[in-house]
Amino acid sequence: MAQPERIGEIEQMLADGEPTLADLSDELLEAVGAARVSFSEIDLEDDAFEIIEARGEVLLGPGTRFPLGTSTHHRSSADGKVFVSPDFDRRRGF
Repeated sequence: MAQPERIGEIEQMLADGEPTLADLSDELLEAVGAARVSFSEIDLEDDAFEIIEARGEVLLGPGTRFPLGTSTHHRSSADGKVFVSPDFDRRRGF
């Protein structure tokens, strides 16, 4: 199945109800062919983020909590910005 079709399946899962983060993580991991997928909760009041779900080659497991200043992509998300890169392995500072 092609990547756009897999992403469509994820969209359908969301439209059909409330899939678990584990279900979404597994589907997203397979759909985009990523090495790892994680979901984080950002706590603006405490200026921190916490990993709440992770699949694949996990770097940080659920329950891991850090200040937002330790992560460029979490800080960007907290500021309402999108953080993307076609190749994070070659992105300096990541």
